[in-house]
This record gives sequence, structure tokens and C-alpha cells, in this order.
Amino acid sequence: MTQAPGIASPPAEGGSPKTIPGLDMALGLRRLAGKADRYRKTLHQFAKTTGRTRKDLTAAIDVGDVITAGRIAHNLKCAAGTIGAAALQAKVAALEELLLGNAGAGAIRTSTEAAMGALDALLAGLHEELAAA
Repeated sequence: MTQAPGIASPPAEGGSPKTIPGLDMALGLRRLAGKADRYRKTLHQFAKTTGRTRKDLTAAIDVGDVITAGRIAHNLKCAAGTIGAAALQAKVAALEELLLGNAGAGAIRTSTEAAMGALDALLAGLHEELAAA
């Protein structure tokens, strides 16, 4: 599955709009009532905390704690939706469904790798954008 192209982000104060692959900024802005400052803060928070979320999710899956992994996946799915990362949201939703449905370890591992690949790509773009802002 190819990632959707990024949409121009709200400009940093005094900066020009940027594009982040996998992120629909227009959708994220709509979800935050068009408040660019609030959206920018939400992107910063997502970028700051999601690395830990990734570690916690994979650790829970590694030890077979599907309840914790399902909760973490659910929270990540919601956060991805809030910022407009629809592709990531869909991949994490698929993982959550597998976890809650007691799917086999192979299916969960494959879905986890797909979701984490999408997350890594998004975080790389976010970190680049936020460092430049």
C-alpha cells in the first residue's frame, strides 16, 4: 500500500508551509477546529511521545500482553486520527482488531511491522519539519 502524499502543513511562525508524507494537514486542522497553533502543539506532542508508545506497544506484544497492546494500539489509532495521519490510523486499527480478536502471532507480528513502518515514516517527516520550524 502506498502512502498518500502529504498535505501542506500550517506554516511555522514566519515560515512557509511544508509537506509531510502520510499526513493530511487539512484533515488534522479540521479536527482541531482550524486552530493552527493548537494543531502545531498537537504535532509536537505526537512526535515527542510516540517513540515511547512504539516501545511500549512492541514490548507488550513481545510478552503476549494483548490487553495492554490493544489499549496502546487504540490510543495510537486515536492520536493518528486526530493529527490527520489516516494511513497510520488504518494500519493501527487493523492491528488493534487482530489483538482484540486473538489472532495468531504471525498475523499480529506482520500487522505490527506494517503499522510501525508507517509510524517511523511519519515520525521522520515530523521530526524534520519540527526541527526546521
